[in-house]
Amino acid sequence: MWWHIYSAAFVLLSVSSPGEVPASDQPDSAVPMISSRSMEIAYQVPSQAYPLQRVELWITRDSGQSWRSVGLDEDLHPPFAYTADGDGHIGLFFVITNMAGASSAAPEPGTQPHHSIRVDSTDPLIQLQQVKIMPVQPQSHLLSLAWTAYDANLGQRPMAIFFQRQEETGWHLLADNVENNGRFDWPIPDQLRGHVQVKIQVTDQAGHQQSAISNFVLVSQANTATNTLGSEADISVAQATPILTGMEEIVPTSQPATTPSGSVLDVYKLGLWHKERGDYGQAINQFLECINTAPEFLPAAYELANIYYAENNYQGAMNIYKNILDRYPEDRDALRGCALTQVALKQYSKALVYMDKVLLKHPEDAQTWLDTGDVFVWMGERESAKKYWSEARRLSQKNPTINTAAQKRLEKLVSTVDNK
Repeated sequence: MWWHIYSAAFVLLSVSSPGEVPASDQPDSAVPMISSRSMEIAYQVPSQAYPLQRVELWITRDSGQSWRSVGLDEDLHPPFAYTADGDGHIGLFFVITNMAGASSAAPEPGTQPHHSIRVDSTDPLIQLQQVKIMPVQPQSHLLSLAWTAYDANLGQRPMAIFFQRQEETGWHLLADNVENNGRFDWPIPDQLRGHVQVKIQVTDQAGHQQSAISNFVLVSQANTATNTLGSEADISVAQATPILTGMEEIVPTSQPATTPSGSVLDVYKLGLWHKERGDYGQAINQFLECINTAPEFLPAAYELANIYYAENNYQGAMNIYKNILDRYPEDRDALRGCALTQVALKQYSKALVYMDKVLLKHPEDAQTWLDTGDVFVWMGERESAKKYWSEARRLSQKNPTINTAAQKRLEKLVSTVDNK
């Protein structure tokens, strides 16, 4: 007896992954969302169709205009383990074969998929750009927040805002289901006093979350507030500068971001989106457009310098940092960017000039003390390195990352000397 599998005789039951989005949390779409690129696809074949000879999965990323095979089910039994090569909309089509033949021919342009999914394995992007106290009446103030959040699959109200007093370990929910319009104003309650910080959290439709946390601000008895633990009254957060081997991550915070126009902010968001996914060419175009339209919007300049640095275009990164310093000679992030770029060029003496300027203005900057020690080691000046690493360790008692890095460097320095 010959058995044959007809195309209607097998059923694609479901697609699941370790991070599958529950049905109740799915976005309003007939296409299910999968939050991981690794998944298992359940299919069903009538028992009389076994034994199977071949189970092949085809996918399309352009709604059936083109198809490609992505592999075979080795054990010929469901589920089919599949890892997507990227996020986005994916159409699935199975060709299942037994002794009698295939369930159908391989899909051709125009063939409709058996099943479609949307894969979103990427965390959202979020930057906290401003935390500012704004008076509205003599004894009444607002805590004004500004942020940028972006993801391909954000819902209509993906934001949540929390606050925490300095002496507390937990967060208080301030507002949930907030629109992603980049702005939120909180009337400060009369009874709130002391140091307070704010956390903004974004959740995409696949369930991925990211958050940004501000520095502490001091809410005084007069219901006014000042930033006592940061360097400026406005707290500005930009993306991390690419780092060198042996140097820790830098998060620029010195120059408050100027709020751009809506169109510039949209371009900036798109640039971040491309950068996060490694599409540097498109990201560069977006950041250059921001800079040409709004030269005072420094986050775009920092991001462009970051990309140039990552692509070893050190002169391009240096030019951007110097342009910032022409307008803001004491900008810590631009000074550090110049220093790290000079290190990458092995111009260690020039790097020290910029690092000295940072430490002259910010002697509490443990990260720069650590990095300066690294430069001295590369210059062969071990005693100077020991001095700077020791100071980095002393200043970083509340920062375990820097403290541990400094301690390890000092221990390695001692062991190197002992082995000589």
